[in-house]
Amino acid sequence: MGSVILRKGPFRHSDSDDGGSTVHVTFTMLWTAATDVYDFDYDFNPSTAAEAMAMEPLSMEFLSAVKKSKAEHYRYEQWGGLKAKVSISGDQERQMSLSGIRSHSYGVRDWADFHRYIMFLIHFELILCLSFTVGYVFFPAGDKAGIEWTDAHLSNLADDRVIKENYQISFTAGGQTFDVSATLDSRNSPLIYNPSLNSSTKQSVGITHECIATFRMGAGHKGWGLVEFFYGVRKFKGTVNCTLIFY
Repeated sequence: MGSVILRKGPFRHSDSDDGGSTVHVTFTMLWTAATDVYDFDYDFNPSTAAEAMAMEPLSMEFLSAVKKSKAEHYRYEQWGGLKAKVSISGDQERQMSLSGIRSHSYGVRDWADFHRYIMFLIHFELILCLSFTVGYVFFPAGDKAGIEWTDAHLSNLADDRVIKENYQISFTAGGQTFDVSATLDSRNSPLIYNPSLNSSTKQSVGITHECIATFRMGAGHKGWGLVEFFYGVRKFKGTVNCTLIFY
């Protein structure tokens, strides 16, 4: 069981004390894995990775950056369920049952090395999947497959930093083709400022927009999750603290 004092109010990035009220929260949580792990070093589809690399200008600097990233950072993900019991300020205990993803990273993840990415994290009633340029699908029987092809390209997805309310993507994995539509909730899209690894500065090197979304696959399968947009600050022209607009 956990017992903590938490600040009452919306999420914020700053750790400074604003004199706001706090609440006492007690909780118990149990995570149960529902899938095998997806290893980003070994489980991706090689044709998708090759195509993505082939679109970049070939240079020793680019190859050295890829090699450096591979040597310094390791990551895996695993889908599962979370059972929780939560009590706030002594109120009646609330029970929650959640589906989600557990992401583990080891080594150095320097956000200053990222220019931009978009990630679709989706849980369907009959299928679990994460879709982006190098992504994967977990099938109901537990089989996993790396994405072989997708029409989701960064240049066509909010490259102007204007996030739309609706997106449509298609991809193939495990010999099957999937057509997925996403509807983003503009009321639930917090910003996260990714800090520099240099502890002597508080400068942010990237901004992440976490957009809660509902999904539909084909004619009937419903899903839920989020669409994550990351923009590296060093690539911005103009103000860093920009606000994305939904329409």
